[in-house]
Amino acid sequence: MQEKEFSSLGWPDLCPVVFSIPGGWLVIMPAAKELPEVVWEAIKKIGFPFHEKYTIPVEIKRDSFGVLGGRVVAIDYGT
Repeated sequence: MQEKEFSSLGWPDLCPVVFSIPGGWLVIMPAAKELPEVVWEAIKKIGFPFHEKYTIPVEIKRDSFGVLGGRVVAIDYGT
């Protein structure tokens, strides 16, 4: 449910939700590619991008991120 809510904000750092069922029983997002090791190491060292207007609600673990359209996005987000 939280992914759907956050996705509706249009933040470019989040993998978008393209379909969901109320109650959070099913959430469909585009398939992101696995995060390359070198990119994961950089995220661990410097963190995921921070913005003045918002904070990306994501745990800093490799399987929380992927590559979509040539950019790194959070794929497992919410609080």
